[in-house]
Amino acid sequence: VATSLLCERALHATLPRTQALAIGMLGRLAGTVPGASELAAVSLALSSESAAVLRAAFEFLERVSDEACFERAFHCFGRAAQIAEASAIAALQSMVRHHPECAARLIVNTAVDGPHALAAVVTMATLSHIPGCDRSVDTEFLSRAMAHDSPHVRRVALEALVSCGHASSTDMALFALTDEESEVRHAAVRALG
Repeated sequence: VATSLLCERALHATLPRTQALAIGMLGRLAGTVPGASELAAVSLALSSESAAVLRAAFEFLERVSDEACFERAFHCFGRAAQIAEASAIAALQSMVRHHPECAARLIVNTAVDGPHALAAVVTMATLSHIPGCDRSVDTEFLSRAMAHDSPHVRRVALEALVSCGHASSTDMALFALTDEESEVRHAAVRALG
């Protein structure tokens, strides 16, 4: 009964703070085996414009998710990461580790200039660190992502190339030192040590 009331609040509360609190409480009550209604409520919360709601939803999904939640998070990631980047990245990385086959399927048809480029870059970087994962990092995709319009995509692509130890990462970092966006230049400086 409590979880159904919390799902209702997570979906329909008028105040974002109430939605975020309901999602947080759902996470604590559901534990490691939430039901379909809890996962659906949290998944739908990913369309929120509220940073508090998005953080709560991503924190929930970082602990537990199913493939449907992962797919929704992947498709909402670009917009959501602009609002709650740290929570979004941590959750997506966790979901990739829990659902690597689904992750590989999601990135296969992702265009480097498409709306899911940021999610694909984070997913590729995470897959590269999973022992025994069949999907190797698509370094060509990551290299092309360095020319993306979004500075977030460029920064994360550079960090992914460096983290994977790609041979061209030093050249990419040197090139990124001339980027017009400071976040990309800072990532280049960190990459070069």
